[in-house]
Amino acid sequence: MRGMATAAGIAAGVFVWSVAAATGVAALLAASATAFAVVKLRQLDPLVTLAPTIGEPTT
Repeated sequence: MRGMATAAGIAAGVFVWSVAAATGVAALLAASATAFAVVKLRQLDPLVTLAPTIGEPTT
């Protein structure tokens, strides 16, 4: 029974931490145009990296 209580406590803590982190990131991005631009440019990296390989035959 203690194991289940421990697991539930850990899960609740992770949930609260992730909500707090997401709220903080959202507030940072809303307040800083530079941070928002960095995130947008960072999201382009996989597209730029993988785009040349699309359509190539795999061996």
